[in-house]
Amino acid sequence: MKGEQYNTGRASEPILRYVHMPNGTLELHRVREVRFDYPTTINFAAVNQNLSLPIQLLQVADFEVFYLQDTHASLWFVQLTDGSTNAAMSSQPVPAQSICGTGQLPGISPVTFVFRKAGSILITAINGPMTAANPGVFTLVGAHIYDEGPANIQQ
Repeated sequence: MKGEQYNTGRASEPILRYVHMPNGTLELHRVREVRFDYPTTINFAAVNQNLSLPIQLLQVADFEVFYLQDTHASLWFVQLTDGSTNAAMSSQPVPAQSICGTGQLPGISPVTFVFRKAGSILITAINGPMTAANPGVFTLVGAHIYDEGPANIQQ
């Protein structure tokens, strides 16, 4: 169960997007995105095996998950929890195949998830009831978001 990070791109041109501020408001900011992946090897060895795998995010910038990829051959279940807020993406573990794509066909999420820089993501992984040996790689595909400050748009 090893996690490695991959910087897969260069910084984008500045784009405008709303950023959540500490006081709870939204502000329009100029940001740059750098594509980044967090792959985690998950090797199940027993039927219904339950694993908890933390991913430590880099301290450089917030991380936005665009989609998830998976290479496991057999059924397994996953739940992602934000280590900073303890908020889970789902109320219970869901079949990975229903939210992940393969390496060739990613499963695009209709909603992106943003995790705070230097935070962590806890992966709860539960092997299915059919196959004991179930190796594979689960990848969070997204981008680090570098905030360049308020947009200051003049009209």
